[in-house]
Amino acid sequence: MKRRDFLKLTGSMGAGVVGGLMPTLKLQASDGYAGPLVLTIECNGGWDPTSLCDPKGSNSGGRTINKFATQAVWPTVAGSGTNTGVGDEIFYAPPAPIHAARTDLFTNQMFFTNHASRLLVINGVDNRTTSHSNGRRNAWSGELVRNAYPNIGALVAGTAGRRRDIPFISNGGYDETGGLVAPTRLNNNGIRALFEIAYPERITPDNAGSGTYFSTATQTMISQARVARLQELFNNQRLTRLQTALGELISARADPGHLRAMTMDLSNRPEMPASTFDLANNNNVRTRARNLYRQGRIALSAYETGVSAAAHLTIGGFDTHSNHDQNHYPRMMDMLMGVDAIIQEINARGLQDRVVIMVTSDFGRTNRYNGGDGKDHWRVTSALFWAASSFIQGNRCIGTTDLDHKAEFILPAQAPRSSASNIIVKPAHIHNAMRKLLGVDNDTLRPQFRLGAEVNDDLDLFGRGAAF
Repeated sequence: MKRRDFLKLTGSMGAGVVGGLMPTLKLQASDGYAGPLVLTIECNGGWDPTSLCDPKGSNSGGRTINKFATQAVWPTVAGSGTNTGVGDEIFYAPPAPIHAARTDLFTNQMFFTNHASRLLVINGVDNRTTSHSNGRRNAWSGELVRNAYPNIGALVAGTAGRRRDIPFISNGGYDETGGLVAPTRLNNNGIRALFEIAYPERITPDNAGSGTYFSTATQTMISQARVARLQELFNNQRLTRLQTALGELISARADPGHLRAMTMDLSNRPEMPASTFDLANNNNVRTRARNLYRQGRIALSAYETGVSAAAHLTIGGFDTHSNHDQNHYPRMMDMLMGVDAIIQEINARGLQDRVVIMVTSDFGRTNRYNGGDGKDHWRVTSALFWAASSFIQGNRCIGTTDLDHKAEFILPAQAPRSSASNIIVKPAHIHNAMRKLLGVDNDTLRPQFRLGAEVNDDLDLFGRGAAF
């Protein structure tokens, strides 16, 4: 049976309910995924927004939150913004003093000045926990308490893009799917496995000249027998959920064309050389930055060749309970360098209007140093978004914190769609807005995946409804 016949057979089963995204990028569960690549980047361990996009200096509120001077904080665009409310310029922190003279680090200034026009910063996000496991779940799903709640990328992949061969790619971190879709670990070490799936008949899967195990006629007979066996399994199955899963398996196995296109893309399209990640040209390649870029490169290839709809990328090293300045700022700059390289790859592929990037972490870090010159866990954090103007209004900062890095209310005038008089932004607000942006209907999802009471505060964080 041909792929299109299986798609007809399974097209109406268990695809989930999704709404429209926009006229040119409408999610169509039965006809194939036409939405954006949802690229989520997890800074594992708890990052410090006060040294990134919510800067606090050495004389902030009378305490030493960071060791750079408050007056050294820079906006992305010169001007008179006060950074005390919605609509002000995006501000960023200078380097920690011990790194100020280094030339081998990517900097906040490089990132924010290059990408501000497509950036949305949300500060003062109350993650309501300092537990790593709860913080990750809340940051990436919008749910603080309930376990196995789906990552936002898995939610999109599992409702709108599940008919792709490997809908959701994971590189670790919080990659729960709630059973909506199976995560696929496809890092650099998994590329050969991808060839093995795409070319099972080859003796050496990633070598087209290695020959095949069987003749063409024998391989055709094997393929026909496999399809017939799977079809019999499908016909004998009475549970809709298992019918859906079998149908998708049959569909994927019937035509490995997308997977083969992805292998060709990764083989033929050169990746950025290691020297790209050596700013000072001193043989000090920023390995974490390069690894993050390579995760993104695989996800972009999978999306462009029709294989995936979403990917969760990770970078670690942020849990700096000691020697914070020495260790944390370089990790933050590695993250920004990796994201910058991913954006360069997006632009090179012509996908700049087809990708939504979300970057955040478990929670923030304390507004003071501990006895080991480190910083501990703090519930207030930030989130960064990068996308085309058709998805978000860029060059904006929403939400604020006070001089002690405590979350402040968003005023009613700044959130007219809200039912509350005063609101502190929580992950549920962000995920409610993300679901609306990406066409996932919170009300028609399975009850166990619906967001909590905060969704009544219907914040249009992305500027699509002119709430901000």
